[in-house]
Amino acid sequence: MRPTDILKFMEEALRLKRTPRSGWAYYGIEEPESVAAHNFSVALLALVLAEALRRQGVSLDTEKILKLALLHELGEIFLGDLHLKARKLLGEEAVFRAEAQAVREAVTPLGLLGEEFYRLWEEFEKRKSPEALVVRAADKLELLLQARDYQRRGVGNLDAILEAWENRRDFDFHPLIRELARQLIGGEGSDASRREDISQMGGSEPDPAEPAAPEG
Repeated sequence: MRPTDILKFMEEALRLKRTPRSGWAYYGIEEPESVAAHNFSVALLALVLAEALRRQGVSLDTEKILKLALLHELGEIFLGDLHLKARKLLGEEAVFRAEAQAVREAVTPLGLLGEEFYRLWEEFEKRKSPEALVVRAADKLELLLQARDYQRRGVGNLDAILEAWENRRDFDFHPLIRELARQLIGGEGSDASRREDISQMGGSEPDPAEPAAPEG
């Protein structure tokens, strides 16, 4: 791999620093975090979860978890961040195809390493491994953390994000993850609808006729 190939990849990846998380803007946040900022927080949280779970006897590859976390938003280099309403209108299959194509284009300069990165991205998307499930949980937990931070600073009412079914799943991998989700979704000061048992958070999808909130 040539230095110019690495630089080409990174020059494109820098776009994530300038790409806002569109769901926050959808809810009226005037200066939403960037995708890169979200990516950093997900990677940090995934690292903490991995090491905490390993200390409880769960067999996990921490290096792989970090790779999955750092790579999981690569498609947004070219597509930008699609909030949940946009994803629903476009359709899950169309979004996956577009993101897969974007990831392949992003990693092409890296050759064989890029092919490995694409496989890791797909593993995250399809929840193919315990490590992917941990990063999936970290992705949603980070969203809920950021929503709570915005609300505490009084910059928006984000109850719809906290209550959306799509943001209340991926927490079934381990009791520690379920407890973190319970505290974020049904913590002190929340309304009664959020104090439901955490076991219901990973339940079946609601009727598609019901309106759903975009992700942050």
